Amino acid sequence: MPLDYVVDVVGRDGPAILLLPGGASPSRGFFPGMDRLPGHRIVSLDRPGTGRAASTGPATLTTGADAAAAALRETGCAPAVVLGQSLGGAVAMQLAIDHPDVVSGLVLIDPTPFNDPVVCRQARWLFEALALPTRLPYVGARLDAAIRATDRDVVSAYVESPTFGGGSWLAHLSLLSGIEVRDPDTNALLMTQNRDTLARSFSRRGFRTVALMPGLRQRWPEGTFYGFDEIYGADRLAYRGPEFGWFAIPDQFSLDRLDALEVGRPSRPPLFVFFPTISTHFPFSPTPPYQPDWRRLATPRPYDGPEIVRAYAREPNWTDFGPGYVEAMAYDFATIEGYLRKRHDRDFVMILLGDHQPPAAVSGEGAPWDVPVHVIASRKHVLDGLLAHGFREGLTPLRPSLARMHALLPILLDVFGDRSN
Repeated sequence: MPLDYVVDVVGRDGPAILLLPGGASPSRGFFPGMDRLPGHRIVSLDRPGTGRAASTGPATLTTGADAAAAALRETGCAPAVVLGQSLGGAVAMQLAIDHPDVVSGLVLIDPTPFNDPVVCRQARWLFEALALPTRLPYVGARLDAAIRATDRDVVSAYVESPTFGGGSWLAHLSLLSGIEVRDPDTNALLMTQNRDTLARSFSRRGFRTVALMPGLRQRWPEGTFYGFDEIYGADRLAYRGPEFGWFAIPDQFSLDRLDALEVGRPSRPPLFVFFPTISTHFPFSPTPPYQPDWRRLATPRPYDGPEIVRAYAREPNWTDFGPGYVEAMAYDFATIEGYLRKRHDRDFVMILLGDHQPPAAVSGEGAPWDVPVHVIASRKHVLDGLLAHGFREGLTPLRPSLARMHALLPILLDVFGDRSN
């Protein structure tokens, strides 16, 4: 349904501030003096059912948040600091939850309280995120900025994972084999079959196929099924720094080690790399600090003492995993952003796929099994092919989900398979 809203922007440059008044009041004049704030772009929005905007349907927090996101994108003012009063404050929180990429900060004046327990939990974690050094609401905007700054674009979609809260290998196998695997018995049966996989398909095209597996500390016979040319487990990665989380090795180190072992080789075939990240693995804390100086990651002292002390101080909270999950996700997004900038000169396609939702203690009761997939590339024909399959431009996917996870494999093969380069 089209969203009916009215938006005005005062100011040509500077940080953007979105104004969301309370009740059904019009935005112009509701916050006296704000429209004359020098050095800023002031965005006044009448959301559906308020001010000058008629409501063509139910005027809810969701429609208000969707209208605000659309207005910020339409005017080129995203991300913005959002100032909301009363009901406008509740819409501002919904906007930050549903569209974090357009929100750089929140200012809430006597916001209307939520009575939805799931939304309340999400809002509480959002405020935890705002207090983190990485400031999660900025993360999507920072990643998007890194994509644009390195002459790349991104498209996104949702797919339905075969698992929830754990069992990552079921998602990995489903993606790489094109067969839906929801239980260990199907997993074991498939391991006995001689089937094609995504890695083997790329190998036939002349790619060197690599599994970057920092969580692997034992024999992995499944690697033979997948057909990887090279498998780097924890021992071969040889991390010498302080340990973090369940699997010890920071994801940023693993990416840097991949560069040293494979990407930086002077003469090599093109690479297909499968990398299950581990810094966002349960119980999420302690989270490694992001290291802006990537050269230090391979040294015995990749972090300064105070950084380690701060990281270790955030031990797992076994009654509330939400803040730890938020911080871990912010770390991995910062790592991806940093890698894009570090490798701005490289022509690669990066596929970011959530293997499953976090446990219900984090994701909430009744959460969907959908996970996001983002494809970042400078190759227009790849992104256009994905758009033709139902992806959308930008970092924010839309529901319903595009397909189940195993059905993503033929989509990827269709996009990549018929291209000689």
